[in-house]
Amino acid sequence: MKKILLNFKIVNKVAMWLRIRKWKRIIAESKMFDNEYYLFKNPDVKRANIDPLSHFLEFGSNEGRDPSEWFGVKKYLDSYPDVAQSGINPLAHYIMFGSQEKRLVELNSIYKSSYLNVYQDFVFNDLPILTAQKYVDPMVSIIIPAYNQAIFTYKAIESILQNANKISYEIIVIDDNSSEKDAIQIADKVRNIKYIRNNNNLGFLKNCNKAVSFAEGKYLVFLNNDVIVLPNWLSSLLDVLENNNDVGLVGSKLIFADGILQEAGGIIWNDASGKNFGRGDDPKKSEYNYLREVDYVSGASMAIRRDLFINIGGFDERFAPAYYEDSDLAFTVRSLGLKVVYQPLSEIIHFEGVSHGTNVELGIKKHQVINRELFKKKWQHVLHAHAKPNQKLFLAKDRSFGQKHILIISHNISVTNKDPDNSLIYCLQFCQALDYVITLVPVDSIKNEKDVKPLQQKGIFVFYEDNGFSLLNHLKTFGHHYDFAYFTYPEIQCKFIKSVQAYTKAKILQIK
Repeated sequence: MKKILLNFKIVNKVAMWLRIRKWKRIIAESKMFDNEYYLFKNPDVKRANIDPLSHFLEFGSNEGRDPSEWFGVKKYLDSYPDVAQSGINPLAHYIMFGSQEKRLVELNSIYKSSYLNVYQDFVFNDLPILTAQKYVDPMVSIIIPAYNQAIFTYKAIESILQNANKISYEIIVIDDNSSEKDAIQIADKVRNIKYIRNNNNLGFLKNCNKAVSFAEGKYLVFLNNDVIVLPNWLSSLLDVLENNNDVGLVGSKLIFADGILQEAGGIIWNDASGKNFGRGDDPKKSEYNYLREVDYVSGASMAIRRDLFINIGGFDERFAPAYYEDSDLAFTVRSLGLKVVYQPLSEIIHFEGVSHGTNVELGIKKHQVINRELFKKKWQHVLHAHAKPNQKLFLAKDRSFGQKHILIISHNISVTNKDPDNSLIYCLQFCQALDYVITLVPVDSIKNEKDVKPLQQKGIFVFYEDNGFSLLNHLKTFGHHYDFAYFTYPEIQCKFIKSVQAYTKAKILQIK
């Protein structure tokens, strides 16, 4: 009898292992599990260095841990008791059965309250009248496509007025035939803006293209209406275009309402799927705060020269009504020999999902799936050189495939020209002249934004030990990507050379 019970337990264990293996494959293929979100929300999993999807399948879902911001495990199981009784992992159930059965999923409670109810206590008619500055010859045209959600549009404009930093601008609100009375009255609440209302609903993409015909600025900034712009948002975007003729498109850092990072530039994999780099992480971490090239920037906040946008032909209307139009614009700009750049100093709070929701099965959001295939077909000749999904992230985040990477370890980040013996100055100049991708590690320096920002704005990744992620961890994880290493002082070399040699194949440079 004991032998039979033992065999029964073994059979059950094997059966469960096979089920989990199947669920893991299905969930991985669906791309509905957000590794970064899961690790950020569950630091114990990150500390234990456990594969996040494996943890979710074996333990996390039973403990009520959510696989992404849009899928609430408890909410799904509470709504559908039959799923709980079936013993099937809730996310796997939704992918295999629930989506086809039109079972609803909602944002988990934290995100739902952060986004959808953020202005629930505001009454549109009670809001004070805003007055935008009126310029005869605006430098920039800020285009805000809108459909309903009048209070979001109002608050977005209010934040612009607070953070324009004396830049000459015009605000163009183009209303896509809103059905709500408040949305139609936005021009009564905000003076000195251009308000255009469509007779028919054109959809997001065509709405943006139409707005450009009313723009007078040298630069265009496309801005979602469900945002709050933060200080220096506009000036830092325009600085990049003003000072770099080889840059064609520049975008902002997107932050969720609860302070979590939404996107620090975007990655497109070789299957045309996308990745919001850094999603779910701390926006203050070093790796998200240096100027760098990216595959695309989000259309929620991006800037481009008006003449370039017009010459390109605007957003490709094959992607109407929405989705992948920003990625396609970025690829088109790059095909003309211009760079697409992420500017971390330009920050916005983005209430993602307010306009179109988050469920790719429903409404306009379903075009995210449809347009991915269209995008893949259009850019297949370029995508073959991109990395496979979630591979080579170190290189994909800044499009540095084929470039040489150098690790520079220094006491501090003093680069003042008052000190002619400062070897760091010469090293940085030498490496930038050779177009090396630089990671600078100031091991004895307290983080000082005044010193760090000028280097970050030159495209240098200044590495600090954020959230316990040490230089040793960095070397263990990414060391194999470094081609060269340089130590600014002999004592620094003595302290770190063994770790560098153990985890990299980098050639040690002597720069004189």
